[in-house]
Amino acid sequence: MDLTAIDSLPETLRNRITIQSLAPGETLFAQEDEALNLYVVISGRIKLVRYINGGQVSTFEIVRASESLAEVALFAEIYPCTAVAEIDSQVIAYPKEEFLNVLRAYPEMAQDFMAMLVRKIQSLKFRLELRDIRIAHERVLHYLRHLVNFPQETTIITENYTYFFNQSIVHQ
Repeated sequence: MDLTAIDSLPETLRNRITIQSLAPGETLFAQEDEALNLYVVISGRIKLVRYINGGQVSTFEIVRASESLAEVALFAEIYPCTAVAEIDSQVIAYPKEEFLNVLRAYPEMAQDFMAMLVRKIQSLKFRLELRDIRIAHERVLHYLRHLVNFPQETTIITENYTYFFNQSIVHQ
């Protein structure tokens, strides 16, 4: 599902979307604002952050062109985080009620949307897995192994070191 391909969308949804331009540092929506829209980045980068106790900021995700954000708006009353443009950005705003109506009316779109959400969940799981690998070179090698989809057990020979991967983590 390419939500940036506006012409391929059902007319009822196409007629309700808006395109917003954001300057660097401009807020698209703030944590605890009323959740009205799902967004897709056309160009630029949007950083999702959550403000927590003591003024700390937790960065959730950096959303890039062709990626969606604020999917939670479809089933929540408020946004759980703040979305801020990192660079000049353009986004498409999809009103949540109209988007939900289209998903109900077009099962193939609903299935594509669910598949996209599953890919986002899998990506998040992998990033959390990487975060938990404390030794830097092991984290880099794990990431590279993931990129090229090495078999379960792989030996990587570098100029100075030999690393043996015996994957004990189960991927879901």
